[in-house]
Amino acid sequence: MVQEQLNQYQYEPLCESRAFRLVTLHLGLQHALLRCSVKSYTLDSSPEFQALSYTWGSPYPDEDGDGDGDASFRDLELPTRSCYLDCSEGYLPVTNNLLDALHQLRDNTSDLQLWIDAICINQSDAGERISQVTLIKDEDAKCAVELHERFAPASNRLVDQDRVEDLIGYPFNAVEFYEKIGIRQTLLEEWKCYATFHRRAWFGRTWVKQEITLAKQIHVACGALRPKWEDMYLLGAFMRVTYWGVFLSAFLGQPDYEPTPGNRQFSIDSFAQGFRTHGPQILESRMYCEHVCAANNVNARDAFLEFVLLDARVTKASDPRDKVLGLLGLVTRLFGPNHAKLQLHYEMSVEDVYISTAAYLLQRMPLASYLSAVEDKKLRKLKDLPSWVPDLAVSHCSTSINRLGYGQHWDCSSTIRGRGTSIPSVDGRTLCLAAVEWDEVAELCEPTVDLVRNESMDDLVTIATKCGAKYANNQSQVEALWRTLAADCTETESPAPEEVGVSFRAWLHSHFASALRSARLKQTDPGRIIKEYNCFQQSSMTDLLPSLSEVEDYANITEKLLAGNFVLSDWTKMEAKAELFAKSISVLLDRRLFRSAKGFLGLCPASSEIGDCVWVLPNAKVPFILRRRTSTGCHELIGEAYLHGCMSGEIGRMYPCESVQQIRIQ
Repeated sequence: MVQEQLNQYQYEPLCESRAFRLVTLHLGLQHALLRCSVKSYTLDSSPEFQALSYTWGSPYPDEDGDGDGDASFRDLELPTRSCYLDCSEGYLPVTNNLLDALHQLRDNTSDLQLWIDAICINQSDAGERISQVTLIKDEDAKCAVELHERFAPASNRLVDQDRVEDLIGYPFNAVEFYEKIGIRQTLLEEWKCYATFHRRAWFGRTWVKQEITLAKQIHVACGALRPKWEDMYLLGAFMRVTYWGVFLSAFLGQPDYEPTPGNRQFSIDSFAQGFRTHGPQILESRMYCEHVCAANNVNARDAFLEFVLLDARVTKASDPRDKVLGLLGLVTRLFGPNHAKLQLHYEMSVEDVYISTAAYLLQRMPLASYLSAVEDKKLRKLKDLPSWVPDLAVSHCSTSINRLGYGQHWDCSSTIRGRGTSIPSVDGRTLCLAAVEWDEVAELCEPTVDLVRNESMDDLVTIATKCGAKYANNQSQVEALWRTLAADCTETESPAPEEVGVSFRAWLHSHFASALRSARLKQTDPGRIIKEYNCFQQSSMTDLLPSLSEVEDYANITEKLLAGNFVLSDWTKMEAKAELFAKSISVLLDRRLFRSAKGFLGLCPASSEIGDCVWVLPNAKVPFILRRRTSTGCHELIGEAYLHGCMSGEIGRMYPCESVQQIRIQ
């Protein structure tokens, strides 16, 4: 049936402010033609219904241009609707995903009342989209979560939550582990299915966090299976606490930026449970407001808005405006309508939504915390955004240095605070603020992600050794190096404990073994690796190196693992030792090591160049890299930085007379 021959459904306008539509999915046998009808109700008179949450495009990310992935959105077109649903007054165009979902949900004994955004909202009417999203998403409707295809069998192999921590340390092929919890051994193929399942785009949708948080009940459907949401959460918690998710991700060779299996679902439910119990005072939000935003000076609504925007940064949306508008319902639910200057709607362009949000937060929040959300310029999708505005459409970017440890670790401007105007101002697309020019990028290492993937450390050794045997704060060369690479902190501690240095040794061990194994597999001369190893030996870093025989032994273990003749526990033990340091640098992959003109080691955005300057804002906790635009006299914001030995007010004490300048950033 071609589109021209269809009698397409025509929407009637909604006449009342509290009116909305519901879809009745009529009963039928499994393979019978789907039939539905659409009717208008008010919130006060509607029957009980379920809200359907599903992925508009492909269930897996980046398999088509219509999904909730990072497809181009220059034209902001909605996903192509290639199927048609038989409605009583005509045919409704729908996506393949939605049609599959309705087939799975249809009952053969009774009709179902559903709210489905793609059908119940006239998507061609911008005004209706604005009013309906605000109206429906704020209701305590039941949430029927549509998942597709088969569900990994491993997701139902559950462990009682109270026993999880007692089981840490077992490799996921350990027979005794499964005997201990009383279930059959889960095969590696099943774990692969579990990992594949959690790559589904639904878990990364921007709307999901709000839908799950505001739902009274959650029903999960995946094909003919009906797994319990609570069971999925428990296994996600286990994968997180035991690091099985990390090991499984590494074993399957998942990209560095991709969440570990089970982590996204665990994060969604943890947020939802905390929100229902504590509202805006959930732990992550409270810590963010206290340390990143200095809560004693901040409006609680604004702080929570900034927190949820950045917390949902890793999610994806077909319409990038949803990265802001799709989260306002949570804020409105807690604090009521916003009567301040931030007025956003779907008739605005993506750029205008993001610029207005950034301007609002930077002028109302202390410590310029929102500037730290600016991603590396090579990752930006909206090329016309001012450099000071975070491109929220970018999902894969490093964790902000300012947010490490919930922002409690750093305060580089504490000794110069009060110099100049502390509150930035916005003039159109230009940000005006006070700043101190402090240092300059003199030498750069390759980006951290390339350092890890390319198995080469020439740049790293060269830059570190130029800082001399003793660093500015009297730390050894090697200590300054690993502390800089890890931004000298963990999630809970700063400075980082010595265990991170021990983990750095294990990480080097694993790194050189991997490089040696790769050379063997490619049948190439391992001479470069040996030469690089000797460079370490000749430097002052010898106390940190494993012996060459240790490296070769571990390379042999890894080869056996990948060949299938593996003893996973041996591999797991070494990777567990390296995990602490690997986890520390994994959040910094979009940055690179640099040496400054004044001899400091630091981390800067991957797009930084030699000659870029390190600036300190009197109202910011971390320094920033700026680049002067000679044609306009303004600056471009490259991103935030970490400068080892200068993150706790040392700058103002070492150079008390540095003058504050008024600068303009475009």
